[in-house]
Amino acid sequence: MEKQNSVKKDSLQNDFNTAITWWERKRLVYNIITLFGALLVIFGRGEVPNGISSYKDLVIVFYWLFGANVFYTFGWGFEAILNYYFKTPFFGKTTRTLCFV
Repeated sequence: MEKQNSVKKDSLQNDFNTAITWWERKRLVYNIITLFGALLVIFGRGEVPNGISSYKDLVIVFYWLFGANVFYTFGWGFEAILNYYFKTPFFGKTTRTLCFV
């Protein structure tokens, strides 16, 4: 019985590590897309003289990126919470990709 619990715990830890690894490998792509979108909005407003953004706009972009990364972490965090409280299996590659998009 103890061996079975140990195997189940190892499997759960492996699935959790797989989930974190999958999400963290995509974080750079997510940050680049988010940064590009934020800069596009700033430069698209037409309020930026000579293409140089004001300090205020850059601070807003950094706050936006920080908040976006907090919510991005909810990707693998959501998987862990569902698994812990509702005993659902960790997401597969298709579900993770759908959540990422």
